[in-house]
Amino acid sequence: MRVLIADDEERICELIKFLGNFQEEGMECLPFAKTGKEALERVEKELPELLITDIKMPVFSGLHIAKEIARKKLRTKVIIISAYSDFSYAKEGIQAGVSDYLLKPIKKKELQESIRKIKEELKEKESIEEIIEEKAEETIMHQGILREKSLSESSLEKKVMEDLLLDASYSHLVSLSKKFIDQCFEEDIGLEEVAEHCKVSASYLSTQFKKELSLGVNKYISGLRMERAKQLLAETNLSITEIASRLFYYDTKYFSKCFFEKMGMNPKDYRNSLHENRSEEDRI
Repeated sequence: MRVLIADDEERICELIKFLGNFQEEGMECLPFAKTGKEALERVEKELPELLITDIKMPVFSGLHIAKEIARKKLRTKVIIISAYSDFSYAKEGIQAGVSDYLLKPIKKKELQESIRKIKEELKEKESIEEIIEEKAEETIMHQGILREKSLSESSLEKKVMEDLLLDASYSHLVSLSKKFIDQCFEEDIGLEEVAEHCKVSASYLSTQFKKELSLGVNKYISGLRMERAKQLLAETNLSITEIASRLFYYDTKYFSKCFFEKMGMNPKDYRNSLHENRSEEDRI
């Protein structure tokens, strides 16, 4: 795996290189990029598997680079390093498709864990793509799919993956999608994004997911977000509106409705009940 580090301060680049432990982990650290413009140009030309960039860069910001990578559908994963703890920056990073958003001062354990997750994800995708490529050749030879004028390249890839999974096991697809959701449910994802990650159509994923788990993809995501909401209500002083927004519920009433369906009480009552229980424990 090749890594490009971008920061206008060389000492920060050297620090990231040291903390990342790239050489020992079998990764190649490319020469540093000192501006956002240079970083984006080199990503487009050299296609590194990972870009680690400061959010505040000369010419182009780290967020701008991430958005351009997503817009151009490049495969480079992005980790943004930032001194801004405000959630709005992290949220913008998530929407730009960054893999992680780490705060300064950079912690060795956090950086290495983030890199480890990205390596696992890339390895998983690589093995899937190899299978797809083999299956594609077989499908083209035996079924003449390319002669169907209405079938685009992306449609071919999805059809190949669907045929492959049909021949193998539905549970593999569900396992793959669940793993992605479990890692990314706090990002702005839904059925379409999960299906794109698994390289199948949304309708196909929805059908197989319901067969396997007896609930839909979005319902599964919502359940994880409600569990996270419980944690935030219990452990933080964030308002209900802030918690809803953090979990991508921009309508607080709808968030409260979903929470009630899961917990049998609204978020305010749930938080109050926790406070009452703690007060009672303190009296005892």
